[in-house]
Amino acid sequence: QWTEFEVSIFSTCLEGLQIGDAFALGCEMLERSKFYINLPYNAILIKNATLNLFVYMVIRENYAYARYFEIELNRLLSDLDMELKISFHIFKTLASYKQEKSPELLVKLRGYVQVLKDFECGAWAERLAMFLERYGN
Repeated sequence: QWTEFEVSIFSTCLEGLQIGDAFALGCEMLERSKFYINLPYNAILIKNATLNLFVYMVIRENYAYARYFEIELNRLLSDLDMELKISFHIFKTLASYKQEKSPELLVKLRGYVQVLKDFECGAWAERLAMFLERYGN
């Protein structure tokens, strides 16, 4: 079983892993965490780690692996996970933009940044703007 400590370490260290290793470990985390997902704090960590895996795969343009974590997030996230659901939606839009290069999607993403600013979520808006600048090409 993956403990909360192991899930936290894994989620934090994704950048240092090869894509295949991150995918394999992510799949193992989800498989071995089925019992722990019922514990509220562990559920938050597992959902966050899965979102981080999705974003990692999108940034690396491995959309097949991203799709796997997208399916898992659709299964894991509930209406109570609003912040994660919003982030997930934004990064799904980023994935679509990276694949399609649609100017409309870029406008939509920039609009999300403005909405976050309007709701006084400045740090979140800055992080999203940084992702768009760095990985939106």
